[in-house]
Amino acid sequence: MNSTGIYLNRTTTILTLIMNKNQSTNTTIIESSSLDDVCKNFHLIIFLCIIFVLIVSANISVILHLSCSKKRHSRMSFFLLNLAYADLFVGVISVTRDIIEKSCIPFGLGTIGCRLTSFIQGTISYNSSYVLVCVSIDRLYAIIRPMDIRTASSTFRYSLIIASWVIAMTFASAQLYLRDIELMRGMPVCGNRSDVVINWNAYVYFLFISLYLFPLIVMTVSYVIIIIIIRKKGSLKIQTDRSRFRRLISRKRSPYNNDRSIESSIRNVRSLGVIPRAKIKTVKMTLVIVIAFTACWSPYFFLMMMNSFNLITSFFLIRVTSSLCYMNSLANPLIYWLFATDLFVQCRQNLTGSSSNGMNSGYRCSLTESRYSLGSSRYGNRRSNEPTRTQNTPRT
Repeated sequence: MNSTGIYLNRTTTILTLIMNKNQSTNTTIIESSSLDDVCKNFHLIIFLCIIFVLIVSANISVILHLSCSKKRHSRMSFFLLNLAYADLFVGVISVTRDIIEKSCIPFGLGTIGCRLTSFIQGTISYNSSYVLVCVSIDRLYAIIRPMDIRTASSTFRYSLIIASWVIAMTFASAQLYLRDIELMRGMPVCGNRSDVVINWNAYVYFLFISLYLFPLIVMTVSYVIIIIIIRKKGSLKIQTDRSRFRRLISRKRSPYNNDRSIESSIRNVRSLGVIPRAKIKTVKMTLVIVIAFTACWSPYFFLMMMNSFNLITSFFLIRVTSSLCYMNSLANPLIYWLFATDLFVQCRQNLTGSSSNGMNSGYRCSLTESRYSLGSSRYGNRRSNEPTRTQNTPRT
């Protein structure tokens, strides 16, 4: 979904070497070796080109599907559409720039262009993370307060998205100060300023907290609360289903209840517990998206934190994991299509076979039979009372 390579993929090698070798190291040799390493990234360039095509095509398909869907005005469609746009921008801007940098193409937009493009790239990366935070908060409110008009309004949705953009631009504004044009073998590249090297570890910690740890904590807390609420309401539903159905059956002999009221009450038994299946399905989908976010970003930040403590010096692994971060922008649309086509449901039905269908049909049949048994008993009582009424009526 994002790309931390925007900050650290190419210049990390230079800056970390300078930090580890002290200020007396010959930076010209470091720059030359780093440039050679960058130009040898042919396999990564091919990988990024494939990822670019997949990210753009997958997210465009999601945008078209959501825009033409009947539920395009729903809350979930709104947030998924914003997430798809954020992932699309990651592919078009972040991946494209990473390909250009790894291809050793000189940067010709000057200092202002370097800082501006870095700011835009950083804003997109932060926004794609914080849109997921918005989705988590929205799902939490949808479960806690399903009937709240304020959270269901468009104002609440737009407020969350605007807040994500404001936070993203605030965090990315550091790029306007950190980025500058530097020369490597006489070739201009858009890199980090050399005077930032002293505080490089602090900047790595800032990225780790703002881009990964804080969004992950908010999303984790939100979904833990959601799961607890769903489990509580699920157990409550089972208990109320049994007790109310018994009371409903006991009322069948009451002469004050007609068939229509009993039939409507039986239908209400199955809806006692509360959370619609469609809402639970969206919660599952967004939870899988959060898991994908964690899986794609954790290796990169794990290596970067180890590198900041001088526990690892494999810069090749750092470059590879920074490229793998783009996989999150590909995973999100794939997860959407898996849930939109009910592929998980079909696979589960194929694995469980007809046993689950038999149980569900048996449950539905039991309700149907009880409904007709109640109706037939009422009808039988009417038939038994009709001769009595006809015998008592006087003949003319």
